[in-house]
Amino acid sequence: MADKANETHTDEQARSRSKNYEKARSTFDGLGTEEKAAFLVESIIRTVTDGLREVSEQVADAFKQACEQAEAHARGDGEDGQTGEAPKDAKKEAAPKKKSASKAKKPASEDTAS
Repeated sequence: MADKANETHTDEQARSRSKNYEKARSTFDGLGTEEKAAFLVESIIRTVTDGLREVSEQVADAFKQACEQAEAHARGDGEDGQTGEAPKDAKKEAAPKKKSASKAKKPASEDTAS
């Protein structure tokens, strides 16, 4: 019974494949073991390389778009109407606090000497 199911599945696959695929498959079947192994390794490397190239192009496009949006936001022409600048209060909070010379602590030795 399983053989009948596999046979039907194989027939469906054969009908859905292109003539180029069938020709390549037939040629592959005629190769020796070493040539088959080399062909498979080369095919895998090519497939992985092509896939990585496509993915890297998509990542580069997404990164470029993100940079353009960040630059637009920084210039203040972002879609959300923001100016790209932090509110004045936020700038004050973010600024480091400096100690004035009059408020700086004296070393402990000076305090005891008085």
